[in-house]
Amino acid sequence: MAEFKLYPIRPEGEAPLWVLASEAEILDYHEASPNNCQHPQTELRDYRTSNGGWQRKDQCLICGSSASQAKPRDKNSSVPEWDARLSTLWETQCNARRRKIEDMLIERTANWETEGYPLYEDYLKSDAWKRKRSLVLARDKQTCQSCLEQPATEVHHLTYDQIFEEYLFDLVSVCRKCHERLHSKKIAAIGAAKAKGLMIGK
Repeated sequence: MAEFKLYPIRPEGEAPLWVLASEAEILDYHEASPNNCQHPQTELRDYRTSNGGWQRKDQCLICGSSASQAKPRDKNSSVPEWDARLSTLWETQCNARRRKIEDMLIERTANWETEGYPLYEDYLKSDAWKRKRSLVLARDKQTCQSCLEQPATEVHHLTYDQIFEEYLFDLVSVCRKCHERLHSKKIAAIGAAKAKGLMIGK
């Protein structure tokens, strides 16, 4: 049941966002970085330096970057010239893949809080959640830990980092009024995150 957790991602040029994702999705996201190529295919090519000279290097045929140190240039043997278009194409493909993953994760995270996330909704009906809820209410003596005035009727997540496997110190008893206030702020934060403006949960 604990398939999804909150992970930070960093869209290009923006603050980190916390999104609901699986470990495999986060791995795919990081693997989509333009800097993550393992250079599986290379070819020796002549590279023109900034001062107008020439170097001979192995160029990765996937990402277009250098895959070796400069080597002596044998003028008696010819090799292809460096193809600068490869790196541009690779970066464009990687960025498109990362944006697609980002959009999907941000959309899921926003829907989770504002429209109801199916696994989470089912979890709140489970015996496991009912037991945790009962223990937290008893620990807090049935008193709202936000206002310390009203009887506590609900249990609030301080963090979703351990969702479905929460530590009890990540849960707190609250009254309905305080819980609505806490969630109205979080919904606003997630709405901003969907627009890629703020960090979820900050």
